[in-house]
Amino acid sequence: MTPAVVPPRRPTAWPSVRRALRALSGLAPWSLLALSIGCPRPVPDHLRMEPREQAKTSTDHIVDQGSALATMLGSDPMARSPKLLEPDLLEALEGGKPLAAFVKVVRSVEQGDGILARSMQQAEEEWSDTAVVPLARGYRLRIVENLLASAQREPLATQAAALALITPLEPAPEGAPPPRTPLEWLGGAQIHDSWVRNYADRWVLQGWMTDPEIPLEVLAPLLSAPQYDGLRATPMGALVLARAERREAEVQGAWQALEHATQLSLQRVAADRDKEQAAWADTREAEAERLEVEDPIASLLQHASVQLTAAAGDARAAGGALLALSALRWGGTCALKPCIGVDRVSTMRSARRWHPDVDALASLWQVIALKDAVDTLEVGHDTALFPTATVGVVDALLGTGGGPIDGAILQKRRPDPAAWLTMARAVGKEGVVDWEGAREAVGEHLQREVSEALNTPRSPEVRSLLERIERRAVP
Repeated sequence: MTPAVVPPRRPTAWPSVRRALRALSGLAPWSLLALSIGCPRPVPDHLRMEPREQAKTSTDHIVDQGSALATMLGSDPMARSPKLLEPDLLEALEGGKPLAAFVKVVRSVEQGDGILARSMQQAEEEWSDTAVVPLARGYRLRIVENLLASAQREPLATQAAALALITPLEPAPEGAPPPRTPLEWLGGAQIHDSWVRNYADRWVLQGWMTDPEIPLEVLAPLLSAPQYDGLRATPMGALVLARAERREAEVQGAWQALEHATQLSLQRVAADRDKEQAAWADTREAEAERLEVEDPIASLLQHASVQLTAAAGDARAAGGALLALSALRWGGTCALKPCIGVDRVSTMRSARRWHPDVDALASLWQVIALKDAVDTLEVGHDTALFPTATVGVVDALLGTGGGPIDGAILQKRRPDPAAWLTMARAVGKEGVVDWEGAREAVGEHLQREVSEALNTPRSPEVRSLLERIERRAVP
């Protein structure tokens, strides 16, 4: 697959993304990007989820949320073009209100009311524990696929549109080109289309794991079709299918591996001082020797993810697998690239819904991620490490209740007052335009996350590590 090549930077201003997208698939000047970012107008027929004139079909078989979802999806588990059933029909079903709300949002957007990407994101957030999440993501996935398939696309405009569609971030405003392209954080300046597709596909599949009450049984026959062999082979695709088929297996050893990986990770991020870092190095070396691996945390998480996926018919196992896969991504050791993203910690938060035991571990992973992000930013806030550190901070803040966040922060190579303002504002503090103020604001947010984690019964060792992090969260 030929990667999207970013053209050499010219001294002239970055061309209007509207103008750039006129070349995409012969679209009208207001283009796909105008639909996903701003300038709301009716969606053209060829981008609609279904044709204007659709043959009437019987709905007698639609008696509950599961049968409604099965009808809406048709043969596509990625929900790219679901059938739009009548809202009145859906609202009359138990659990059907979210589906009705989704249909109403889609019809409103296709008539030109609201901004496509923003409307879909708002629907996802309003119905954050329902099937609206994967449906809204599938809607956006289809548009991203159309963008990537265009033979005459403009790389910068395509990336800007994709950013708005597959993340909750706002794209940078038009004008002079920012130092980094919109998706450079995802895989480098010349990012491959396959990475964008992998990210978007996994993002939709994660949506199906938003809540244990989503009737995934409807996905089993769809994901088993030959055209989805590739999806089933991915860790997240395998988990969704295992949950849909209600698979059962022994999980005790796998659960212990996940617990142990969590405690080791907590010890790692809590080791700030020389003596603590030396103790962590000794622990890591001992664990690596015991397990006969180079990276004990990654090995434990990989074992847990595979074994818990095999038992995903059990809610605790399914949630544990979802958490383990997210933790592997956080550590950069996932099987499907890119591991990086701004959805990793949010997925950890979703895992908390699956079972009280998963909730207890996932709250620790949210602390681990946030502490990791703060530490990396502290080391690299005024170095070439700043762009990488910023991705971690944005991800951790979004996954721990922070936001909204302007995507322009991910296009900066060096910090500036706007970057510090964005970070501090995401955690509720206004008027901060310097590193010290931003560090304090994010540190206070970390303290709140640790305090919440301490509300759950913990072992003495874990409680001690959490209290250490809490004491040092604010310089």
